[in-house]
Amino acid sequence: MFCMIGEDRKGNQLVPWTPKRFSPNGVMIRSVVSIGIPGALITESNATMNTDKKELAVAALRNGTVIDHIPHQVLFKVADLLGIQSLDTHVTIGNNLDSRRMGKKGIIKVADVFFPEDTLNRIAIIAPGAKINIIRDFEVVEKHPVTLADEIVGIIRCGNPKCITNNEPMRTRFTVTDREDVTLRCHYCGKSVKSTDAQIL
Repeated sequence: MFCMIGEDRKGNQLVPWTPKRFSPNGVMIRSVVSIGIPGALITESNATMNTDKKELAVAALRNGTVIDHIPHQVLFKVADLLGIQSLDTHVTIGNNLDSRRMGKKGIIKVADVFFPEDTLNRIAIIAPGAKINIIRDFEVVEKHPVTLADEIVGIIRCGNPKCITNNEPMRTRFTVTDREDVTLRCHYCGKSVKSTDAQIL
């Protein structure tokens, strides 16, 4: 069984995985690239028993959700927004994948989980160009971009230490003031923040 991630996190540090951790037969994943099969990634690998032989392993998703075109810098923030760490289903994460439009991108595949729309749309705060693919029986049955809501509640921390939301037990509330540059303004103190600088709660 191939694992699609070439790196792991230890704290905030990315560390390479060993061949043993990838596969019991000692296959080393060399790279991960996107292919045209819905819900699928393909990896190019070398078997340690024959270094000249290249194998192709396709991990297709029968049912579930694919979040594609995630800026690679915010991939793990998106995973946190979706609560990936608390899921008990198979999750595939690929980062720094080649993209003609973005240069490098990230992708998350979650088997047998269909997130509510309001959960998926949280992604738009930090990855407004992300695309959602719903997979059923290996086919894409729905494909759409994430949608940035007019108001963001309980997701972002206000950067103003004097804001009431940092001093009282109440939910934060932000209004979207610029959709192109994704800029948000705190409902209570008026402090503005760009999505790239936003602190996720």
